[in-house]
Amino acid sequence: ARGGAARQIIVDGREFDPANESSPTIILNGIVKEAVPTGNGGIHVNANRKNGGGDELVVSIDGSRSDYEYLQEKANSDEEFPLSVTLANGNTYSGTGHIVGELNYNSNDGTCSFGFRAKKFEQI
Repeated sequence: ARGGAARQIIVDGREFDPANESSPTIILNGIVKEAVPTGNGGIHVNANRKNGGGDELVVSIDGSRSDYEYLQEKANSDEEFPLSVTLANGNTYSGTGHIVGELNYNSNDGTCSFGFRAKKFEQI
């Protein structure tokens, strides 16, 4: 298989069940280039580093384990922590970093979505 939904998400050693629709966007570290025209018709290229990680990580929340509170504590912390994502095709990506953006809990379906960024996020 070339891809697939998330099969496992581990946040600082704690395993979360990915929601059925969890199909995260995996982001590898690298360079992002932006090309802008110059006044005389040339091109000016800006190259900036980007952090790796994942977006649209969607996990099932177990209230008896206080999963949402656990993730919010991680989001509030200044300390980096490890996170890994294993996809249905068996590929696992891992890094140490932070939850980024909003931590969104959907009380209707019992899921939480979030993003993650790391200095180094790679396939292991």
